[in-house]
Amino acid sequence: MKTIVFDLGGVVLHWEPAQLLLAHLPDRLSSVDEARHLATEFFESFRPGGAWAEFDRGVLSTDEVAQRIAMCTSLPIQTVIAVMQGVPAHLTLREDTTTLLQQLNAAGNRTVFLSNMPAPYIEHVQQQLDLLGVFEQGIFSSNIKMVKPEAEIFTLALRAFDCLAADCVFLDDSAVNVEAANRAGWRALRFVDAAQARRDLVALGLLPDQ
Repeated sequence: MKTIVFDLGGVVLHWEPAQLLLAHLPDRLSSVDEARHLATEFFESFRPGGAWAEFDRGVLSTDEVAQRIAMCTSLPIQTVIAVMQGVPAHLTLREDTTTLLQQLNAAGNRTVFLSNMPAPYIEHVQQQLDLLGVFEQGIFSSNIKMVKPEAEIFTLALRAFDCLAADCVFLDDSAVNVEAANRAGWRALRFVDAAQARRDLVALGLLPDQ
């Protein structure tokens, strides 16, 4: 049995930062390109040490993160807070990945998750995952005070999931996280969409070719 480890945001759950910002800042943003540029500043590319990454780590409060983002982007803090409050409604299940997960489980694979996720959003996300009902277990970054792509989180995950790196296949939409997992000895695949992921998993013999 292989353990298939899924990232959540952008893989299992819808997560499009530019679209999130467009929805909350229609008077400030006139194009997707503008929204993408602002998303880079707002989320600081999710790099460790940035405000959002430390929110993922569980060491900064919502107010602390909002203040840092407001300073970085020059957005009013009330606007920043409104965007942050809008995140849960944005995090909904992807139908294509839902089908893929069901197929993996039907083929006898074990599915778990490893997600960078701020503490205020965990309850909502867990409700979504409970509806899906396929994950044996999972790790939220803010519960363990570690974030991807740090090497330590992959070591901890192997212990938590009780498996060897050679028996894990990891799917993440972040190239940085995929590279970090590969360095840790995992077999990591860049998630583009569920169709590509399925082709990759078929090639590994984890799903039937049909």
